Order: sequence, then C-alpha cells, then structure tokens
Amino acid sequence: MTVTEGPRPRVRARQPKLDFSQSPKYWVLGDPQSTHTLNILHYGIPAGERFFVDGVRAAMPYITDAQLLADARGFVGQESTHARMHEKAAERLDLFSIPQIRAGVEAADRRREQLNRRVKALPEPLRRQAVLLWLSQVVLAEHVTAVLADIALDDDKTHADAVDPQMAALLRWHAVEELEHRSVPFDVYRHLGGTYAMRVAFALPAFLLMPFVLFGVTSQLMQADPDFGHPFSLRQHLEAARARRVPSILDVAVRLPGYLLPNHHPSKVGDDRRAAAYLASNPPSLADDRAPAKRRRAAASN
Repeated sequence: MTVTEGPRPRVRARQPKLDFSQSPKYWVLGDPQSTHTLNILHYGIPAGERFFVDGVRAAMPYITDAQLLADARGFVGQESTHARMHEKAAERLDLFSIPQIRAGVEAADRRREQLNRRVKALPEPLRRQAVLLWLSQVVLAEHVTAVLADIALDDDKTHADAVDPQMAALLRWHAVEELEHRSVPFDVYRHLGGTYAMRVAFALPAFLLMPFVLFGVTSQLMQADPDFGHPFSLRQHLEAARARRVPSILDVAVRLPGYLLPNHHPSKVGDDRRAAAYLASNPPSLADDRAPAKRRRAAASN
C-alpha cells in the first residue's frame, strides 16, 4: 500500500458545518442493512473516541517532547470533535432511543470513568504502566480506524454518491483527520516506553472477533428497527460492498495483520494523498474552517 513520505501534517481540530436535518433514516441509498452497518459509527464511535481521548490525556504528564505534546493536544481536539459530530448524527437518526444502544453507550462511559478514577489513584510507577496498557488499546483501535479511513477516502472502494451528502461529508472529514493523527498515539506510546509485546497482546483476538461482533451488533440493530426487523445477511453485505456502499470486511481484514509486525508504524498505513486531495477539493462543510487561516495568511503578506 502506498505511503506518502514527508513531515507529519499539523494536527488541529476543524469545526465542520454539517446539517443533518434533511438526512433520511436510511441514509445509504435507502438500504436498511448498509445504513445499520454504518450506524455503528454514529453511536459507537463517540464512546470510543472518549476512551481514546482520556488515554492520551492520561499520558500527557509524561510527554517531554514539545512537538509530540502539541500533537497529542491536537489529537484530543480532533477526537473530541468527532465524538460530538457523530452524536449529532445519531440524535438525528434517533439511535439513542433504541434501548440496546442507549444501554451499551452508558455502560461504556461508566467503565471509562471508573478506569479514569482507578488509574489516577495508582501510585507511581504503577500509574505509568497502567497508562501504557491503556495506550496499547488506543494504538490498536487507531490502527483499525486508520485502515477504515483510508478505505473511506478511496473512490475505488467506496462511492460517496451512495451516501446522503451531509453524512458523506461527515465520514470523509473524519477520515481525513484519522489519517492526520494516526501516528500520534503510537508515538506517545513509544515515547513512554511501550513494548512490542504489550502493543500486540490484544491484537490477534481483537482481529479474529471483530467481524462477528460487527455483524452481530448490526443484526441486533436491524432486528430492533420497527420499520425493518430482518437479521443481517452476509449475501447482502457482499452485494453492498461490491456496489461500494459499505467497506468490504475482506478489504479491512487483509490490511489489519500488518499491525503485528515488529517494525509496524502507523505512517505505513494509508495514503496521505487521498486526504490531501479531499481537502484540496474545498468541501463546503469546511469552508468556514478555512476562512480564518486564509485571512491570517493574507494579513501576514501585507
């Protein structure tokens, strides 16, 4: 897979302008299964992002490199914004009114808050080791999201016109920032002395279980939908993947094992040119975010 070499882009949080008020319930070409497959991004991502943010925040007191600390702050800003925007989409789709989803999100947040309290209460050096263990899980999850982000920006794998325009803008903006910050948790983990053994400890079982968990959660959501009520169909998933409505689980699966290599680094995952091309297309959702930077450059040239 292609990797763009060069300096890491500056990690900063953007504030996209998105309006989901007209987004339909089945926002992937009116296809309920494809929509429910991707809905996990809206209700599952926010709780995950908060877990990632808290893990990196817990590591900040140990970071002695100024640029890495700045990148860590940028990571926190980006992930916090992702959580807010996906929650707005979930609220529009009324996903939090589904009891299984609401209970799952609340349970995840409770576990994260308990973990925060327990880690903060630990004496050194146990606290540092607990933070490293936390970061190892963040690094693993960020590998998965970087793979998904690169696929989301690959027009040969996903078709933006298959998705409601506002939802497509949300997913592509999120993908751009995932590629921008994909190396930050890994570099923080390594900066704090994280080992290869700890990094890969959860990886193999996570990779093996991932398809079953995703398909199971999607099927549960589909059957809880009062307007649909059918279980997950692997045949329909493969058809949707061929039509580029959803990422193919096979495309994802073949790209995950690189994480297990001792010389793995997130910069080797994905193509930065896809993110750059999307930003260069001047997406309307980011127009207001670009304006202040343009004004600053104009003022500096005068």
